[in-house]
Amino acid sequence: MLHYPDQKRNRKFFLVGVALMLLAALTVVQAFRRATSRIASDFFYPFVRVSGFAEDALSNKSLLLEKKLSLAAALEKLQKENSRLLAQTAALEILHKENSELRNLMKIAQPSAAWNCIFAEVLVRDPVFWEENFTINKGSESGLVPGALVLACVADADNATPLPVVAGRLSSVSKHSAVVSTVISKDCVLSVRVPASGASGIMQGGVRDGGRCKVSVRYLPRSLLYEPGQYLYTSGLSRWTPPGIRVGTLYGDKTVEGVFQDNLHWELKMEPAVKLDDLHFVMVMVAQ
Repeated sequence: MLHYPDQKRNRKFFLVGVALMLLAALTVVQAFRRATSRIASDFFYPFVRVSGFAEDALSNKSLLLEKKLSLAAALEKLQKENSRLLAQTAALEILHKENSELRNLMKIAQPSAAWNCIFAEVLVRDPVFWEENFTINKGSESGLVPGALVLACVADADNATPLPVVAGRLSSVSKHSAVVSTVISKDCVLSVRVPASGASGIMQGGVRDGGRCKVSVRYLPRSLLYEPGQYLYTSGLSRWTPPGIRVGTLYGDKTVEGVFQDNLHWELKMEPAVKLDDLHFVMVMVAQ
């Protein structure tokens, strides 16, 4: 078989052309793929990114929730500990106050050998009659008798030393307890004197007016002068009452507060020296 040079040359050109066409087609296809890939990436990017944002947000929320729960648990634990410490502090303050009150009572010397001083703790207080009476934890077995004078202790404004003041009288006594009628109770009747005026009268019954207690002092002579702030003391006329124990002060701003009774005597108001709101210990004086 004969082969001509032109035919061989044409075949070579044909093969080269086919190769070039394949190479060009491959190049075009790759370029097209890259272009379509970029277009597809740009098109699907928001959707893919939204999914990523959602995953990140969910992960962050999970971390925040975990931190929030742990912080809430830690806060609750701290609040419980704080409440416990506050309760302990309040209990210690009450205990310190009670100890100071009892120590001050024990510092008070007995007026004379004729009186026996018996210390007692406030056992029960009626919320309705909180300031009128209370029950103490000593009774006839400890030597208490009805009518005995009951004292409390306050700080003297003049020299800041413990000062015994009248809190009330024993209205009833059982074997192991006794009921105290305070100075504002109608069951507590006490003979008092006003040394600054030289007057004597009878104290009985009182009320709370605002934040202060006012007790009535009757049968004060009309011919004498009285001023607010004058001290009242026990007169000692009763065998159950030692003399010279402070009861309170005459009440009033510029003049004493009271009324004129039967054109014969004054009925004035007295502010008790005892603080009845927060009383824990008392001292009962019993004649020997």
